[in-house]
Parts: sequence; structure tokens; C-alpha cells
Amino acid sequence: MTLEAKAVETVKVGVAHFPPFYDVTPDGNVKGLGMDVIQALNELQKDYEFVAVPTTPRRRHQMFVEKKYDMSFFDHLAWGWDKTQVDTTDVYLSGGEVFITAKKAGRSQSYFNDIKDKSIAAILGYNYKFADYQTDPETLKYMFNITLTKSPEQIIKLVSSGYVDIGVITKTYLLRYFKKDANARKTLLISDHYDQSYHFRTIVRKGVKPSADYLNQLMQVIRSDPSFAWIKDKYGITW
Repeated sequence: MTLEAKAVETVKVGVAHFPPFYDVTPDGNVKGLGMDVIQALNELQKDYEFVAVPTTPRRRHQMFVEKKYDMSFFDHLAWGWDKTQVDTTDVYLSGGEVFITAKKAGRSQSYFNDIKDKSIAAILGYNYKFADYQTDPETLKYMFNITLTKSPEQIIKLVSSGYVDIGVITKTYLLRYFKKDANARKTLLISDHYDQSYHFRTIVRKGVKPSADYLNQLMQVIRSDPSFAWIKDKYGITW
């Protein structure tokens, strides 16, 4: 008599370009902190196989409605989610987005006090607090003198070149970028305050497995077990 092996359930995770959490390359490959967490989740247990489903910042909510995927890591309820349709895990990482500008004589933190009269670079499809989480490009262009790009690296280039006055960028990405280009730190002024603070959770479709409670247990292991310390060390984060 033999026991049948329990079938592994596939768990589809939506991933949109959001460095350093998800860095989607032009050829469709995805790398980043989120992908490393997916790898760790698959190593940690054998009941579920977490797989990435590529999407975009502008299409991700529609794809969720269409049930193309059921979970979104490193996400925030305020970013357009319907609380009646999703559950959330506990917060597992905090951070935020900062403003950057080119360093110039006499320019100080007060430069960031009022950004409405300045040209701004931001990423298409992202939710920003300064814009009241509005994502529609035409509305944003009506509200601000704004240039919408597809990558945070492009924001840095637009600011450094003087094409725009201010950029909005994830601090986690910025610190990782400085490791690659130390000179950039010397040329940029970074705001002391966040535009918005992140308190990252996983968004989970109601009724699917694994539950948000079970994901909490798995994430706690990843955050505390020394065998997964390579993740935080790689990205310079503190869980």
C-alpha cells in the first residue's frame, strides 16, 4: 500500500515593476527583493508553489479583478485596493518615498516644502501621497508640472540633468543605487521627510489559500531564521 503524495497548489503572485522589490527587465525577466522572498517561501514549505505573474502598475488591479493572480507582496491597502475583497498580512517591512533634487548653492531642505510650483519626475501608474494617490496621467499633468517615467533610475537622471526640479523615489532603491554609483550621493539633496511612509503587507484575495494568517507565519520565519538572512543583507534592509 502506498500513500499518494499531496498535490502542490500553485499560488499566483502579481509582480509589477517596482525596484528594488521587483525589477522587470525589457526581456520580461523579473528580479529583486520580492522574487527572493518568493524563492524563500518555496524553500520553506512544500504545500504551495508561489509563482510570479508579470503585470504593470497600471494594469495590476484589473488583472486582479480578472483573477489572473491572487496575491501581491510589498503592497499597501491605500494603493487602490477594495477592503471588502481582500485580506492583508501583518506589516513586515517599513520605509517610504523621498524627494530628491540636484545639489546647488543655497538649496536646503526648505526647497521641498512646496512642490506645486516645481517640475516633478515620478513613475507612471504609481500611487503618490502628494498627488492624493491619483494615478491617471492626464489628471496628474493637470494638477502638476509632472514627467511620468517607467523607472526610478530615469528619475535620477532627469533630476541630475536639471530636466526636472524634483524626483520622487523609494528610499530603499535610492540607497541601493548609491552602492552602484557613489558619486550620485554627492550630487543629490535628499528630503529628510517621506512623501509617504510604507508599511508593507501582502494583499490576499479573500477565500484563497494560503491564508493571510499562514503567510504571517512563513514571513516571520523568513525575517528571523538565520538561513534567510542573506535576503536582508543583499538589500540592506531591516525587517
